Amino acid sequence: MLKYFANFFWIHTPNIFQKICSRVFSRLFNTKLSRFLILPYCLVLGLKSDYLEQFESETEETSYSSFSDFFLRKYKSPLKPQGKIIWPCEGYICDWGLFSEKNDSIVKGQTLDLNSIFASESTVTKDYFFINIFLHNHNYHRVHSMIEGQVTRITRVPGDLIFLRPWFYNRSDVSYPATRNERIIFEITDNQNRPWYLAMVGGFGVGTIEIAREFLNGGSVKIGQEIAKFRLGSTVCLASPDILGPNTFLQTITAGQEIEPKNV
Repeated sequence: MLKYFANFFWIHTPNIFQKICSRVFSRLFNTKLSRFLILPYCLVLGLKSDYLEQFESETEETSYSSFSDFFLRKYKSPLKPQGKIIWPCEGYICDWGLFSEKNDSIVKGQTLDLNSIFASESTVTKDYFFINIFLHNHNYHRVHSMIEGQVTRITRVPGDLIFLRPWFYNRSDVSYPATRNERIIFEITDNQNRPWYLAMVGGFGVGTIEIAREFLNGGSVKIGQEIAKFRLGSTVCLASPDILGPNTFLQTITAGQEIEPKNV
């Protein structure tokens, strides 16, 4: 039923109605009563105590004041990168491949143009590698820089707020919402003068995407530095000049974990 709703009704729902519903949903999870959902939610999703103990409220209080407060949790200690290129967030790999291959994918009768996700030029990205990461509601929802470099662009793109869950779509069109939904795009130039792209894609229930105060256009960024955070529902898309390592649909990843370049 939900899959039918996502694929047929919600995709064709006017943008303003999507945003109103998402704001109502977001406000409900900001109420104090919503904190009583946290414990049963963790039990149902199987979130272990050793995992949960890594985090704390962003207010640094001893308990979470609402479900949204739990959703926006932060690490108690700074993130420690485990390599020269790292996963920027926690979540599940739901799509990947070379730009040249993905540009040939037919999605609902049209070509999936990955450059529309990143507002990038095809002349720059023709040999790039694409990764789509889905963040479930139970995941940690802060996003970190996958490399060290210079912030060369931050762009906010308006759009829809259609559902992002990969199991609502066929494998051939799982990245379709990322081309339609509102997002913030970050371009980071590495030490070899190569641009990397990261797009934070909003979905149903996302009130805002908040950029970290220390992350500034034109400034330098360290690997593992926090870029921004989501408020409910989210996807992160990457465009890399290196061919990177995912190879399993819904493979789980952790923020800070090393991504090893590979040959194909």
